[in-house]
Amino acid sequence: MSNRNAAPITEPGGRTFYPSQLREAETQGIEARRRLVAQDAPDLKFADAPVGLALSGGGIRSATINLGLLQGLAQARILRLVDYLSTVSGGGYIGGFLGRLFTRFIDRPRGAAAAVEARLTDAASPEIRWLRMNGNYLAPGGAGDSAYNAAFLLRNFLTVHAVLITCLLAVFCVANVLRFGFFPWLGGFWQHVLPAPVGASIGLPTPDDLPLNHLLREGWGFFWSPWLMLVEAILLLAWLPLSLAYWLAAADRPRSFQPAALKSITVLAVALVIAGLATFDSPRLALVLVAVSLLGSFAYVEAAWRTVRGQCPGGSHHPVARRLVRAQLTKWLGRAFLWGGVAAGFAVLDTAGYSLYGWLARREDFARAFGLLGSGLAGLYPVLRWVTQWLHRTIEGRGDGQGSSWMKVLSHPAVLPVALGLPPLLLLSLSSHALFANGDNWGPALAATAVLLLLSVILGSREALPFVNDSSLQSVYGARIAR
Repeated sequence: MSNRNAAPITEPGGRTFYPSQLREAETQGIEARRRLVAQDAPDLKFADAPVGLALSGGGIRSATINLGLLQGLAQARILRLVDYLSTVSGGGYIGGFLGRLFTRFIDRPRGAAAAVEARLTDAASPEIRWLRMNGNYLAPGGAGDSAYNAAFLLRNFLTVHAVLITCLLAVFCVANVLRFGFFPWLGGFWQHVLPAPVGASIGLPTPDDLPLNHLLREGWGFFWSPWLMLVEAILLLAWLPLSLAYWLAAADRPRSFQPAALKSITVLAVALVIAGLATFDSPRLALVLVAVSLLGSFAYVEAAWRTVRGQCPGGSHHPVARRLVRAQLTKWLGRAFLWGGVAAGFAVLDTAGYSLYGWLARREDFARAFGLLGSGLAGLYPVLRWVTQWLHRTIEGRGDGQGSSWMKVLSHPAVLPVALGLPPLLLLSLSSHALFANGDNWGPALAATAVLLLLSVILGSREALPFVNDSSLQSVYGARIAR
């Protein structure tokens, strides 16, 4: 068609946002649509470039105001000039309604724009009346839809938490498999492989061999989880040497050490080794480990220089390299703090869970006490959830940044997951220790761990990813929009 108003679309600036084939297909589609519209309105003026309309979100309120916008555009005969429609959330609700109006004319497209505009501007049209009747789109059917939504939410809530509980309980059970099974076997392995005198002298380090664990056990006098050794290993292998490595790396010369830090660390490490080996018949392993940790700072500095050397065009001699070395060491220290925090949290949960299990195991009514304690911990979850949300809304609602310091801390996004997750995680730790019964229920506990691991692998596979979307309200929204 040679109508001037339906001229081909131009693309100023030679934009390359889309692949050429897709851009060409879209251009042809827009031009075909414009030709159909121009048949009914020859005097209509189209823009040279495509025209888009975006409808924002905000639930039923945005759907309502966007409907008014579409009705205004339709009344001014401007809606037919729109080539693209972009929507989100509540805007998607009314956008789906508009798209459905047009698809009713897919077999007879000529005159579709005028018909849609007429129905939009007519307050008594069946389509507008339908929207008003179903304005409460979460439960337009009243009690029936409310019951459906309640069943949907309860089922999905229980299912999602069942998956999370399976995976987290598997982690606690694997930790107990290592603790009650693998590590004792590894400790006695050398005694069977090596000659008796040599094998008897080789064993795994105990908590008393490490300085922090030894202080905790001596100072507090009650049970501490052996997984605190993992925290101390991160402290000795990462936290301490990485902290010293920052000051050890020279800031004025490439691939060099700061002289004062170099001498201080060397003297202190030698002194600790001498003190630890002063008595050969009973060496102090903790002092030697601290000395090794101090000397590990040298290795971290060298590793940082090797990493940075490949990032700078001029290699190690580039002026920026020295700053990048310290930045790299700080980045590694941040990761070590993160993993150390996770290990410390797990050790604290394991300590509390095992202590609770020990208290319950001494009671004659173990099953009843376990049930009461478990239900109490589970009942804390919704209470803490409500309290933390109330605190967060209170702080946010003030809008002036004021409020007591403790309320700000409790409502902080970093605190909420800890507060909400502590009761269920403590219950899972207690459950895993009750399952293993301090290693006395080894066979059934090992079989249960294998089942939990298998289920976790299945639920964490790519095939199970659609479960995440199916467990949300997305399907409810989709059903309402389709209706």
